[in-house]
This record gives sequence, C-alpha cells and structure tokens, in this order.
Amino acid sequence: MPIDPFKPITYSAARRRYKRATGQSLCTLTARESEFHSGAKYALVNKEGDITATGNIDTVEAWCRGEGVLMPHEFLKQAA
Repeated sequence: MPIDPFKPITYSAARRRYKRATGQSLCTLTARESEFHSGAKYALVNKEGDITATGNIDTVEAWCRGEGVLMPHEFLKQAA
C-alpha cells in the first residue's frame, strides 16, 4: 500500500503524540491569553504547568518534527 505524499494530521492527534513522547502539553490559548502572548494561538506547557513557548500552527508543527512525532510526509491541518 503506497504512502500518501502528504498526509494531514489534526492538531488533536499531534497534541496526543507530543504528550506521549515528551510529557509536555500542547495547548490552545484563549483569546485573552493569545493577546497577552503577541497573538500566538498555541503554547507549549511543561509538566509544572508553565508556558515555555508560544506560536502558531507552523510553530507547533516544528515542535512536533523536532521531537519526531510527525513523519516526513505528515503535516498539521489548520483547524476549521
């Protein structure tokens, strides 16, 4: 069975994979939190509950690639 050249992965699936691989959480920021963090929509939260980094969907994809939870042919699908 051939591998699709590009396979979209949902944010929820990436979040679960990242949590299993690192023990850290990927979280969606509220509108108020987003405003405080220069418009970022997502945050990386350590085990103690502190936000260690923020970014957009491309940043989340980079975090996931850096930890090896996304295969080369996978990419994060922007939420509707």
